Amino acid sequence: MQQQSPLQPTICSVTCYLRNGDDYLFMHRAANRNHEPDKFCGVGGKIESGETVLEAAARETKDETGQLISPADFIFRGTLIMEGYPERWVVTLLEATTSDRTVVTDLREGALEWIPKDKVLENNLMDDIRIYFPQFIESSDQIFGYFLFDKDNHVISYKIQQLPTVK
Repeated sequence: MQQQSPLQPTICSVTCYLRNGDDYLFMHRAANRNHEPDKFCGVGGKIESGETVLEAAARETKDETGQLISPADFIFRGTLIMEGYPERWVVTLLEATTSDRTVVTDLREGALEWIPKDKVLENNLMDDIRIYFPQFIESSDQIFGYFLFDKDNHVISYKIQQLPTVK
């Protein structure tokens, strides 16, 4: 009989993409960050105890961008499971539209940049974002993805699919 490995710790988080017209807001992570330095990513972070996904999205967006987005204004865009770190990450992808391009400029995490959707892939994106973001911007369907990373945070295998929105 095969012995089961112990359960891997799981961290739940949100990644939020703010959209203004055809531009998306990305964080260019600071070069001194431990995880994925000098890479571009959406804003977000861990869901805190007692917090809903939408509350976490609103809090993280305010903390990282200065933008006040109501929890009700976020649109669920998908779920990603990330394996290969010391823990498993379950990431909820969300999107919100804003008419205000003003953002915080004094972040220790990195610098915020509005990037036209047709230029996003020209940037130094985190591996998983480079894979799923084309589907994210080309369709309103929800995304489900599974990503396996090596010790250097590079995707070594993945499966991604679009799930039609149920009405």
